[in-house]
Amino acid sequence: SGYPDGSFRPGKGINITEASKMISNAFKYTDTPETILWYEQYVNNLAVRGALPTTIKDITSELTRGQVAEIIYRLKNSKLTLASHSLRSLDVGERGEAGAETLPEVDIDLELDALFKELNERDSLDLE
Repeated sequence: SGYPDGSFRPGKGINITEASKMISNAFKYTDTPETILWYEQYVNNLAVRGALPTTIKDITSELTRGQVAEIIYRLKNSKLTLASHSLRSLDVGERGEAGAETLPEVDIDLELDALFKELNERDSLDLE
């Protein structure tokens, strides 16, 4: 539905709260209760699925295309063991306190390269 004035603002950057709402709606995540702040349920939808990379600084951060791609990759591939923010760590991060939950850091480029290599090998085996 865009902004309260009905505009969509396609040229504007997107922050984690807005992206979380769009991605939650696209994946049809409705399993978290409504919260006081409009964005909490959407951010939490992604957080509980381990989809919020630790490269996101805080709740007001604008996302890069790479961060959005990583969130979608994590959700589509159920990457629950990658280092991920919680709703609380993003909110706290905004105040300059504690950061992301302590899970091992993983280089997403290496993960994606390995995945593509595996898929390529499977495809070439199927052709033989």
